[in-house]
Amino acid sequence: MVGDRLWLGRLEGAPSGVTTLNQTLYDDFASLRAAREAEDARITAFTQRLTDADLAGVLRYRTMALPQTDMATPLNLVLRHMFNHRTHHRGHAHSLLSQTYIPPPSLDLIFYLRDGS
Repeated sequence: MVGDRLWLGRLEGAPSGVTTLNQTLYDDFASLRAAREAEDARITAFTQRLTDADLAGVLRYRTMALPQTDMATPLNLVLRHMFNHRTHHRGHAHSLLSQTYIPPPSLDLIFYLRDGS
């Protein structure tokens, strides 16, 4: 959630409200869920507005790590990173859930596709 908000702020040229990567944005699940749904809608709206020219462009931003560094990254790579990084975190969650007595659902794409979810 923090990462999506940070990247969307950079992409839209607006303040994200993110000050650290380990920032707690919401103290309860209901607030987190509502914010996640709103952020997903924002991501969808943003990506639907993109043109081929936008995708061929470059995003310029400053890193959060000190000392802050000016960066320039092709927009298409930023978007790939943003979406792929979610997979990285799903892997973390799956690993942690696998260590409990309740087996987590399969994350394999083929099972998702077969299920029709």
